[in-house]
Amino acid sequence: MQSHVCHFSVQVLPIISPFHPPTYTHTPLYHKTLGTGGAKKKQVLSAVEKVYSLLLQLEELERRSLALPEEDRPQLLAQRDQLCEHLMALLRVNADTSKPVEKSSEQWFSLMMSFRKGRRALTRILPLVSDVQAQAVVLALLRNLPTAIKRDSSDQVLPELVPIVCAVVGGMELAMVSSCMATLLEGAAPIRTAANEFGSAVLLSLVKRGHHEATTGDSLSHYQAHERWVGLTQQLSSTLLPHSEQLSLHKSSASLLQTLTSLPQLHHLKTEQ
Repeated sequence: MQSHVCHFSVQVLPIISPFHPPTYTHTPLYHKTLGTGGAKKKQVLSAVEKVYSLLLQLEELERRSLALPEEDRPQLLAQRDQLCEHLMALLRVNADTSKPVEKSSEQWFSLMMSFRKGRRALTRILPLVSDVQAQAVVLALLRNLPTAIKRDSSDQVLPELVPIVCAVVGGMELAMVSSCMATLLEGAAPIRTAANEFGSAVLLSLVKRGHHEATTGDSLSHYQAHERWVGLTQQLSSTLLPHSEQLSLHKSSASLLQTLTSLPQLHHLKTEQ
């Protein structure tokens, strides 16, 4: 690793930044075509190393910022925001989750999550980026969760992400919680997700956060958002409850089932199963 990463200087930011300009939609890496076979793997691993380089810079900025008086922090915070944009560009994750996800970007992120170092990087990325960026990264991870779970069977990095991802979920509004839940309900993955330690913990966190948001605050005035959430929890319950005997063998899955069946709007489903 080059020495300038370890000795971060505010004045050399344009030099150490991996891209120029900083906006992610115009970065060369974002539009770069993936190679095949070994070339593809080399591209992704190179990006993962750049992620860790950026993380070192961000963590150094955090330390320097905390040592400064409040009035002296704006310049460092602006550069911190710029580095976070570069980081999102390396992941190819758009913080604006309302926009369609490009297939090439999804493939890139999935490939990054297929490597242990890529998954482990999330333990450091999520606490450093903004709430909006962290939520977008979590959503991207959930879209690729079946692959990540498969790759993580021997490494067991995902369990380390549980408290970090759940903290991100705890700051989500109902619409984002619903998007995450809908993502996990797609295809034939929900049962496999619920049987996984990480997957069931995230599902449980989503259910609790969604229920809180749907029953308190301004969410009560948003009828469509509320109805969508109720429909998603009912879909999750109807998918998982027939497999309750199998899922109850896992502690976190059993907690998820117990929480699902305790939700007021799902009481009628318990009598139907």
